[in-house]
Amino acid sequence: MYVGPDGSGDRDKCTSTPHPAGVEEGTLDGLGNDIKFAMAKASYNFRNSVKQWMSEILHVLLKLLPLPQYDPAFYLIVLAILGPLIFGISVFDGLQHT
Repeated sequence: MYVGPDGSGDRDKCTSTPHPAGVEEGTLDGLGNDIKFAMAKASYNFRNSVKQWMSEILHVLLKLLPLPQYDPAFYLIVLAILGPLIFGISVFDGLQHT
């Protein structure tokens, strides 16, 4: 997929079968190729955004992973954050026993 720096893509580079000299693509062929190119571009952009999202999450987890080993106050911080949340959730009906 030829996306380019701005993400707009290049349809001419993406077409798999160039037309011979003097022969132009028809209206329906052009419409079909435009739709195929738009779908390929959307698929590429979606896959790329998912990869970037997963990369960010994994970087955050990688930074947080050694924290409990080196900082004993980490557990106190986690309990200070989760304690009030769990207490607040237990106020709702059906969740008193959690």
